[in-house]
Amino acid sequence: MFQRDRFRAAIRAFAKLQPRMLETLKPYQTRELEAEDWLPALQATEESVAGFVANFLADTPSALEHPAARAFIYQYGWGPTLLEMFRKITIPPEERRAAARAILRERPRDFLEIFQRHPELKDALEIADLDIVLQSKRQEVREDAICLLGELNTRGTEATPEPTTTDLPRRPTRRR
Repeated sequence: MFQRDRFRAAIRAFAKLQPRMLETLKPYQTRELEAEDWLPALQATEESVAGFVANFLADTPSALEHPAARAFIYQYGWGPTLLEMFRKITIPPEERRAAARAILRERPRDFLEIFQRHPELKDALEIADLDIVLQSKRQEVREDAICLLGELNTRGTEATPEPTTTDLPRRPTRRR
């Protein structure tokens, strides 16, 4: 027990002072951690460090259960990190839009394929979320974004059938 406490204390120090070092931990070590051990690492928002912290969090079971850690991963995680996280957990409904936006940011070349595997993420998107892929320099990414935009535009209208002539109100006829 004493050794475990010392280990966790060292991790808390790393989380505050050198959060990038957390990524070097092995899976058997990350299983020992609790939220209080890695929470200070969520303050590492500089680009050069945040991606590494997101990788570490995605490998830490207690972090995958914590909403703040998942939000950090959505914001700073790299594409492979996000996909690995999606394999490990079910994304809560209130986080699906953030997860979908992260996919658009990190995986512009294959976001349609990912959304086919995770339709709940595509369903959480709003039209404004597509800006990042609609402005891509790659034509094929923009084309995929336009296809998705078309799907989002027609969402909700599929359930409403087109009126038939029998559904329309009758116009009174004039007698001459």
